[in-house]
Amino acid sequence: MVGRLFIVLLSSTAFGCAAAHAQSSKHYTHASPAFSLDYPAGYTLNETYTDYRFGPANRIHGVALTVPVSLATNSNLSVNSYVSVEWLDGTACTIDQFLQNASPPTKVSDRGVEYQKATSSSAGAGNFYDETVFLKGCLVVRYFVHTLNFSGFPPGVVKEFDRAALMASFDAIRRSLK
Repeated sequence: MVGRLFIVLLSSTAFGCAAAHAQSSKHYTHASPAFSLDYPAGYTLNETYTDYRFGPANRIHGVALTVPVSLATNSNLSVNSYVSVEWLDGTACTIDQFLQNASPPTKVSDRGVEYQKATSSSAGAGNFYDETVFLKGCLVVRYFVHTLNFSGFPPGVVKEFDRAALMASFDAIRRSLK
């Protein structure tokens, strides 16, 4: 049985540019399934991460990288944002196995790598949850961004996080996966 490998990238305030990512990154290697990736220094590695969103009978085990608290400090970005690599046993993967209430998948190409891409958003009690999932074969890269309603803060108390910089950081992590 072939393992399903997923990368879940969940929220953070980002580095800003690929050069900063390269200068301050760490390398992680996982034995089974075999993969490696580079991630920014300051992220907290959790090698016992499990995604329970599809219920206890459909747990997805993986590795999560929680963003540094410093990335969310004084912004509307939540500190529980993270990147994770997840896997299941099986021979075929579909986006709906990893992302609930997803938009219809679209085909995208990034630096010669073809993916199916889907997004999902939800909100509640002043919290916003945005996910973007990239699927290639049985590999899924997920970006999860948890933010607080910026307009709910008094002016000057927090700054709005830099979404473009965050996405650039997540892209750099996804592109480093081998």
